[in-house]
Order: sequence, then structure tokens, then C-alpha cells
Amino acid sequence: MINRLLKFKFIYSSITIFFASSKTENFPLWIHAFNSLILTDIQEIEILSKKYSTVPVIVGHMEGSNWLETIGIIKRNPNMYLDTSASFSTLALKIVIKELPDKVIEKQ
Repeated sequence: MINRLLKFKFIYSSITIFFASSKTENFPLWIHAFNSLILTDIQEIEILSKKYSTVPVIVGHMEGSNWLETIGIIKRNPNMYLDTSASFSTLALKIVIKELPDKVIEKQ
């Protein structure tokens, strides 16, 4: 029951944030995703990104352990980007940069 309530709160909060961004200046949304979210959470963010297609969405930290699946999600959505400020390995980083050359936000 508590997990369902937390999931509802996450989805409701996400919808509110996406809606607010779309009604203002379409401010980019950076979402912390290194091991705090699971793949189904990223898939729900993809649904919201499609609904609010003018809102730029940055998935932080290469989405942790689901980075490979996240590449496909980022590729499918023109308003989604991937932050590389954390990664499991240099190989993962190399693959992400090769697969998403125009959608990677690199750590400076």
C-alpha cells in the first residue's frame, strides 16, 4: 500500500512539474536518475516527455544501471537528453557518446 502511494505521489508530482514547465518558458527538467529510479520510472518519464514534447528533459547520471535501455528511450524522444556526470564504466560512456552524439550533456 505504501509503495502504491509513493508511486502515485511520484507520478502526480512529475505531471505537475512537466505541466508547470510547459506553461512557462519550457525550462529544462533535470531528473536525478542514478540508482534512485528504476527502468519503469524512466519509461513513465518517457510518457510524460511525449505528452509535454516542448519541455526539454535531461536524465541525469546516464540513468545508472539501466543506461543501455535508456539510450533507446533517449533516441526515441527528441526532447530528451542524457547527462553523463556519472557512469559505471568508461565503456558505457564511450557507447553513449557514440550512440547519442547530439543528445549528451557532458560533465565540464
